Amino acid sequence: MKRLIISLIAMAFLSAGFVSAQELNGIGVVGGIGVGNTHSQGWESTAQLTYSGGVACRIELPHSFSIQPEILYHAKSSQLDQRMAGTTLFSVGTTIGYLEIPVQIQWGEDMGGWRPYFSLEPFVGFGLHNSIATGRGIKFNSWDKETANVRRFEYGVALGAGVEIWKIQVSAHYYMNIGSLCKDAGLKNSDNLYAASSAHAYKGHNFQGLELSLGFFF
Repeated sequence: MKRLIISLIAMAFLSAGFVSAQELNGIGVVGGIGVGNTHSQGWESTAQLTYSGGVACRIELPHSFSIQPEILYHAKSSQLDQRMAGTTLFSVGTTIGYLEIPVQIQWGEDMGGWRPYFSLEPFVGFGLHNSIATGRGIKFNSWDKETANVRRFEYGVALGAGVEIWKIQVSAHYYMNIGSLCKDAGLKNSDNLYAASSAHAYKGHNFQGLELSLGFFF
């Protein structure tokens, strides 16, 4: 799946490289806000605030298609609680800020002044910073192999729909990171009970969420 995501992004950039400057429909700024979480069996998940912002360009293609590469800062969060008989046994909250490169592949007919569209958006990203803490206020370096060993590299896909009116885009999309947020080594190497429990919570699970985005193109 990782190779497929990277291949889709590479093909999108190659396609963009063959178009002329006349087909560049605009360069703009984009931003979004939403809710995200991580679902893990045996844990209760609470929705957390997510947000993103950056720059984009839109390139027209034949047959009502277009490509919209973006460079974003994207903050994703998760809150997991392990409960028994109404009592919280353990909780872990995680926020990671990614430098993310999504490439939206859009399809939508121009309706004369406005354009509704659907989008498929593979993305890759690299973690710039993170915050991971237990419910008891214990924080640790989650990039470290000796603790939760959170992955810096992310990849995934988003599906969405939107409308473009004049130079403004309004859209909604559901994104899903693919793969485990924590590497298995975090389970094997950690002598820290809290770090190991955090790694166990995220084993086989990752960020997902729904976001609303607004873009303006010059």
